[in-house]
Amino acid sequence: MVSTAPRIVSAGFTAPYRHISVKFDRPVTSEQSCEQLLDADSLQQLGDAACQVRGSQLLIRPGDKMAPPSGPLTLTLAEGSAIVSRGVGSGPLAGRATGSVSVSFAEAMAVPPEFSLVGPSVVCSAADSRATYRALTLEGLGRALTYTWNVTLEADTTLTQRTTLEVWQGINEVMERDATYGTGAVSVYTINTSPLIADDFNYQVFAKAQTWAGGSRSLFRAFRVVSSGLSVAVVGPDRIAAGGLYTYRATAVLCGGEQRGFKYAWRLPGMPASALEGLDSATLRLDTAQLVWQSEARCVCGR
Repeated sequence: MVSTAPRIVSAGFTAPYRHISVKFDRPVTSEQSCEQLLDADSLQQLGDAACQVRGSQLLIRPGDKMAPPSGPLTLTLAEGSAIVSRGVGSGPLAGRATGSVSVSFAEAMAVPPEFSLVGPSVVCSAADSRATYRALTLEGLGRALTYTWNVTLEADTTLTQRTTLEVWQGINEVMERDATYGTGAVSVYTINTSPLIADDFNYQVFAKAQTWAGGSRSLFRAFRVVSSGLSVAVVGPDRIAAGGLYTYRATAVLCGGEQRGFKYAWRLPGMPASALEGLDSATLRLDTAQLVWQSEARCVCGR
């Protein structure tokens, strides 16, 4: 007597957005790969997918080659697939699951990625001066994020007509020389700041991160351009969590002067010394397991 075949009851792609879950009406088992379980159209939509049967679910991890979904996907079990009820074996009398199911990506498409944008808050306008900004991925639905970068003026900046023309000419020149590269969870954006005008207004670097499912988030990092004097920029994550290890780096910039011989000192009220490393160096390491919330960090630098 042929055993009753498992029946598909639902499918979804939900938090934490790692797998498509195809649920059956009972515990199931199978030793087949995605190439054997799904038909050709399904495999093409999913890219280089990986499959695993666990409990009453078929878990499908979409491949890196999967295109961003524009709507629901229909997944169909292949004719030779062998998903059977657990405990009945996989012989000819075992009823095999069949059919199709629609998978919605709407929830994932609305989830923005989590990332932080770090970089200097003061840059020089001297010849061949450069500034580097980094976007650090915190959460991106299990795949590298796609980043879009540019430089613009800080919102609500008011300039004279003549100054506006000069400022935007400088920004356009910067954009023509910019360079971007990625290393896994980090996207790095380097600009030549010499075309920018040094004045008492702020520019900003804009970074837009997008997940493979379509969700996006934009962050801005304001910076001021100076032509002379000593300035200090601190690079590190804007957002931190308890129980983590974080690194901050201070860079002193002396526009028009010798770029060496700086001494650094850090102060973090409320933090025990045992949680801090590098208080007298350019690099501070912070253990937030001992963090006192709402404390303020200050870097004091001198030559």
